[in-house]
Amino acid sequence: MRRLRRCLGLALLVGVAFGLSSCGGGGKGASSSVAPDCSNQAGLITSFPTPTGANFVAVTIDGGPVVSGASIGTINQSYVTVQVCVPGTTTCQTIDHVWVDTGSVGLRLFSSALGTLSLPAEMQGLNVVASCAQFVATYAWGAVRSADIHIGGESASSVPIQVIGDSAVPASATAPSSCSTSGALTAYGTPSDMGANGLLGIGVFLQDCGPGCAGVPAPQHFYYTCTGTTGATCSPATVPTNMQVQNPVSLFPTDNNGSLLQLPSVPPQGQATGSGYLIFGINTQSNNQLGSALVFPADPNFGF
Repeated sequence: MRRLRRCLGLALLVGVAFGLSSCGGGGKGASSSVAPDCSNQAGLITSFPTPTGANFVAVTIDGGPVVSGASIGTINQSYVTVQVCVPGTTTCQTIDHVWVDTGSVGLRLFSSALGTLSLPAEMQGLNVVASCAQFVATYAWGAVRSADIHIGGESASSVPIQVIGDSAVPASATAPSSCSTSGALTAYGTPSDMGANGLLGIGVFLQDCGPGCAGVPAPQHFYYTCTGTTGATCSPATVPTNMQVQNPVSLFPTDNNGSLLQLPSVPPQGQATGSGYLIFGINTQSNNQLGSALVFPADPNFGF
């Protein structure tokens, strides 16, 4: 019997609907013989007013993090700045260009972005807990550590996050084959690979796996326990939900029932940069009211 998972809300407000067959596009596959009407661009939302309150963070769309003195040249990725701290302290690191992802759950940061910040590792006995996050053609591998998270004016305490490239577990090149699906997937090894210093997953679930990873037998390619770093052995492991990588929005004291992502429209020919806002909470503040918006419930098994 499949166990249902509780979902958060997720709203997307953009200046104009867009797609491969949008105005000025040369995308293949459009079957219609009627060209889109691009003559009237009036009324498009090119910017949003700064929200009031503390439940938001600015979103930037640009060329990505700076590596060796230049941006790495990513396109169409939205970024926020996140601060992580050793739990219960003011020992912190501020990390820019963290990619906002509405299709995954949890904060995943590259170890290089943390600098000298040392966060406590999640342990099962003497073994380090490691996380494998699989995407369409890539995967992220790293240790699970605990951090206080600050995003805009919101905070969450002692949140399990994934640290990609963490030296507490084997390197991604020697991650368990079940994580890389026997080599079929490519690892996110560096920020240049991802086009970001990390990933902020604000999808609809509370954890990246949930009850399915807390029971026996342990599923493949989610969580592992590792006995050491050099020549280490990592085996699939069951991990209770409170130790899994968490959706930090759900752990905010308030404004914790979802997110709203505001992105402006862009001209048909595109533009170099853009800006918007990630607002936390649904119907909790004056800046996140849905009004008469049509609500599409998420499937509790898969989030679709």
